[in-house]
Amino acid sequence: MSDALRTGICNTVRALRDEGLLAGSQGNVSVRSGQGTLITPTGVRAEDLAPRTIIELGPAGDVVGDGTPSGETPTHLALYRARPDAQAVVHAHGPWSVAWSFGRAELALDTEDLEAYAGGPIQIAPHHPTGSEMLAEAVVAALGPARHVVLMERHGLVAIGADLAEAFDRALVIERLAQVAWLVLGR
Repeated sequence: MSDALRTGICNTVRALRDEGLLAGSQGNVSVRSGQGTLITPTGVRAEDLAPRTIIELGPAGDVVGDGTPSGETPTHLALYRARPDAQAVVHAHGPWSVAWSFGRAELALDTEDLEAYAGGPIQIAPHHPTGSEMLAEAVVAALGPARHVVLMERHGLVAIGADLAEAFDRALVIERLAQVAWLVLGR
């Protein structure tokens, strides 16, 4: 599968780290590639990622080659099945969006950015164990057919996009909106 896509995943993870949306080996990124998926490996820090470390998954989600994919692989695959428009998925752990997700109230700050980047108020998927099918189903349900970003209760955010850049931009903008919501609403 494409070296350019593998490099793009590595660059996206590093950009998420540089923007403060993840630390250590938190978060994960994937992209559709042909009939399969490319996804970050589990437990690898941003600075240790390289194109050769990105995991290839076949059409059924089976690992092609070596390595262990992100523990959130079920959520990524569920999103690709439910949303044909999703070509990339970014899962980040930014402090403002994680903090907002503890309140269980949708993020609905009345801004133009919310509609443009998220497709409307951002729902919160109820908490389930990391990497579980229950979490994957909850994320897909909270995202719905038209939104682009969802918060995971006590966990972080997931953004989809037509490519890595769009999914990254959505994650970054919504992290900033969560910060603004905290400042405006004093949660």
